[in-house]
Amino acid sequence: LINRSLRWARVTVSDGTHSEILTGHYNSLDYFPYFSYRADTMRGEVGKKYALKVEYNGIVITSETTIPAPVPLTRVYCSGIDKDSAESTLRQLNVVFEHHPAKNSNYRLSTRIAGMNDRYITALNHIDANYLPEGTVNLPLLKGIDRLSRDRIELYYLCSQTVSVKFSTMDSITALFWKSFTN
Repeated sequence: LINRSLRWARVTVSDGTHSEILTGHYNSLDYFPYFSYRADTMRGEVGKKYALKVEYNGIVITSETTIPAPVPLTRVYCSGIDKDSAESTLRQLNVVFEHHPAKNSNYRLSTRIAGMNDRYITALNHIDANYLPEGTVNLPLLKGIDRLSRDRIELYYLCSQTVSVKFSTMDSITALFWKSFTN
């Protein structure tokens, strides 16, 4: 996958008023593949629509996206997974948030374990907003699979681990991309 990254493409982003050619950067800690394009002056704004144009070797690809309003997590908590064993060291993380279908948001959860992950790893459970109830949503946060690691798959967290949680909102097209990427 890293050899298929376009490192020398001309990538332009536009908000309909301003355009900027993005600059390629290596970032070995936060992204996989370890290459991304960034704007120097333009910053994304909630509610705006953005057009992306990628030009490489005579091929032009375009796309559009919007930035939906963020939805805050109202609670993050852990619960035991084995109710019969008080000595169990494994815990399940859970997140709680308010879902309002009229806002047309989809969600993505990622975690980073201190001392273990250099970057955020997408959680196993894809959150399809079409199947969520309106109002308070309480979901388990299953540990994602680090595609670079050959360790066995673990769904739960150790009591001793410090876990950072990233909760992202996105439009339906972006959600379809991430669903296909992680599946």
